[in-house]
Amino acid sequence: MKILKPFIAMLVLGIALSSCKKSDDSKPATTTTSSMTFTANGTAVKFNTCLEADISLNNVNEVVIAGTNITNGKAAASSFTITIMQDPATLKAGQTFAVSSSGTTSLAYYVTDSETDQTQVVNPQGTVTITDVSSTVIKGTFSAKLFDAGDFEGQTVTYTITSGTFTAQRPS
Repeated sequence: MKILKPFIAMLVLGIALSSCKKSDDSKPATTTTSSMTFTANGTAVKFNTCLEADISLNNVNEVVIAGTNITNGKAAASSFTITIMQDPATLKAGQTFAVSSSGTTSLAYYVTDSETDQTQVVNPQGTVTITDVSSTVIKGTFSAKLFDAGDFEGQTVTYTITSGTFTAQRPS
């Protein structure tokens, strides 16, 4: 999981920077504000950037929705990811994905560089609901019970995530 965090941070930053392009179009550009918010153990958390990345690993399509704070082009240490094993082209508003023992949907909170908390397949607790899908944005809600990354038995909840929302910029 420690290897995955730098990869996700680079992925989010890369997508954010590559999606910036000069336009010679004279009409004003329409911008969508991306963000992710949730409550972790009663404390409000807000990320100013939320991006979708579409990944294919071993011929399995995955959608990764990553939230972080980017300031002056630099991603913060803290981030949150939602991973759904689903072809991104088939996502539709109204779909709900439950965290399951098969690992098809997972959530992870990278609180600091040294602390990762995530859903566990042996004690799956959480859902992600897609509320809107367009060619440029995907929106949804989420909640979950997270465990320390080393708690493979899912015995001690470290974070209860509630009231989660995201507006993620889709890859162009």
